[in-house]
Amino acid sequence: MASKTTRTFETESVTNYVVKRSGVKVPKAEVVADRIDEELALDEAVAETVVSVFPPPGSTVPRGTKVDITLAPTWNLRPGILKIHHLGMADRTFESIYQGLLASDDMRRIVSENRSSVSMSEQDRGRVLTVLRQNNVDVTAEPGRDFDSALSTLRGALTFGTRGK
Repeated sequence: MASKTTRTFETESVTNYVVKRSGVKVPKAEVVADRIDEELALDEAVAETVVSVFPPPGSTVPRGTKVDITLAPTWNLRPGILKIHHLGMADRTFESIYQGLLASDDMRRIVSENRSSVSMSEQDRGRVLTVLRQNNVDVTAEPGRDFDSALSTLRGALTFGTRGK
């Protein structure tokens, strides 16, 4: 059974950081911690991904501050661990969502730069809707199937969907 691990690091100096993967800012996903514990009953031995950091990313911390980093094999997790997720992708893993819907640089950029549809251009929104349709994800006005739920799920896949790439 794979498990999450929390490690504590001492800072050497005042630190401010942004996490990037392949040059794209990795968003902080809002998760339900209890659901992560339930989902981590995995059989394979794998490397780990940062699940949470305290103090939160972007915090300025004084020298000597302890930073807790929680690690887990996240790519096999499903969107149900997110506070907001799209029900049409609930049975997929973050890895399969990442590989299928976030395969292109433009999709990763759009998802990384937009927390909700309010901040998104019509062109970017259209691109996301096209990719969702191509991957059999229906977007409606129904809560849990709306555009912002889909975007939250894609942001979760961007954060958790790769094996340290």
